[in-house]
Amino acid sequence: MVYAVNAKTPGQKVFRQEQIRPMLQVLLADRFQLKVHTDRKELPVYNMILSKKNVGLKPTAQDETFGWKVTPQPGGILQSKATKISIGDFVQLVGASTDRPVVDKTGLTGDFDYEITFAQEDARTQDDANLAIVNAVTEQLGIKLEAAKESMPMLVVDRVEKPSEN
Repeated sequence: MVYAVNAKTPGQKVFRQEQIRPMLQVLLADRFQLKVHTDRKELPVYNMILSKKNVGLKPTAQDETFGWKVTPQPGGILQSKATKISIGDFVQLVGASTDRPVVDKTGLTGDFDYEITFAQEDARTQDDANLAIVNAVTEQLGIKLEAAKESMPMLVVDRVEKPSEN
């Protein structure tokens, strides 16, 4: 069964992912009577580290605001550009294109801007598309993903019910 959850954040402020997560958790706990706990398990991961030529993650200017977009360019190229993105959010974006979790081992703090381009026209599968993104990150931003094993937190669902009405 699939449910669509529509929610609005308070006011006009643009919230970051780490601010929205607790709001979403409260909503799900309330509507679905969701009960969870965390546990740890050793899993295969990629450790994200900086190569010696870290050239692509630029510190954000003081007056910049958060933004992220992917724009088609001529010749089947896509441009991904972000401003004022935290390293945590960047790690999650990269992790969405890998086959295992990505762990931040860069030592970076603060917010960053980046821009990468990658070809999608030759991608026959989603795996091909994901590989193009990961290759662009490593080649254009000076980031490495090293295979490793780490003890990772796991979310365990103890109870969930059909959602309540609005």
